Amino acid sequence: MKTFTYTVTLEHIAPAYAGEHTFTVKQESGGYFAKAKLYGCGKTYSTPENAIHCLALDNGATVLEIVQHVEEDNSGHFEFNWEWINANGECEGICQQWIYADNFAQACEQFESFHGPIGKDEFGIETRITLVRFEKYLPL
Repeated sequence: MKTFTYTVTLEHIAPAYAGEHTFTVKQESGGYFAKAKLYGCGKTYSTPENAIHCLALDNGATVLEIVQHVEEDNSGHFEFNWEWINANGECEGICQQWIYADNFAQACEQFESFHGPIGKDEFGIETRITLVRFEKYLPL
């Protein structure tokens, strides 16, 4: 179950219910439900925004603005494509690998620990990166 946090600006005739409030939205298999201090817990809806709007409306409030809090999470899967070029400039091989890492710098460190440094080695063989692509989740 995933949890999302939103700052919601509301209009309400009671001052305590108006203004900015923190809403927590949880994702279940059947959809999303919202909860907030003073507003209680709502029913399950198809989107987080619907859950927030309906919980506010059930309490007599109108939603003016919804802002989602986004956590910095750069972890994911990095696809590396590279080729090995010999001293004559001919391609010796083309490779591809997915590396899971917390960030791009860590993915590069892992790549070099597996395959050696990028660039030419002492024998004149060059490891040349041709593509790096990021995917939060591996494509199926």
